[in-house]
Amino acid sequence: MRRIASNVITIATIVFGSLVFAGCIARPLQPAPDSLIDPPFLPPTQIPTPVPPTPTPIDQSQNSSGAGCTNDLKYISDVSVPDGSEFKPGEKIDKKWEVENSGTCSWDKRYKLKQTAGNEMGVSRDQALYPARAGSRAEIRIQFIAPAEPGLYSSKWQAYSPSGIPFGEWISIQIVVK
Repeated sequence: MRRIASNVITIATIVFGSLVFAGCIARPLQPAPDSLIDPPFLPPTQIPTPVPPTPTPIDQSQNSSGAGCTNDLKYISDVSVPDGSEFKPGEKIDKKWEVENSGTCSWDKRYKLKQTAGNEMGVSRDQALYPARAGSRAEIRIQFIAPAEPGLYSSKWQAYSPSGIPFGEWISIQIVVK
């Protein structure tokens, strides 16, 4: 009987020890690949409030493909004849401006440059606007003639779309005739 009790205690000790030892090194159970697992908690994100569009004063025209586009002209610099340059009466003046077609419409032969203020100085009040692709820079050139009388003269010009709407920054010339 003692022997049976001793064997039972030995077996119980081995079983108990195995269970304790197995619990120390047991790996956590891995879920089956096809089981549904709740994703980790993600805090809610703020949804931006939409801003209503604002009207733009820039001309919306049709380009050559018929799609809507925006006309704009940005003055960059005087390439020739800085303001205040002196000329003799009747002298030829070769004025050039650097501008940027800052709109989305490409300028073609339908675009015009019109005098909006000042003196004519020997040129027509309507000029062709130099063709330029949207986003590119261009050089605008007008060949003026100095007036016959001495004095201060100026001329201001504005770009116009094919539909006759002015757009962009204006360009100008100011000279002194001596």
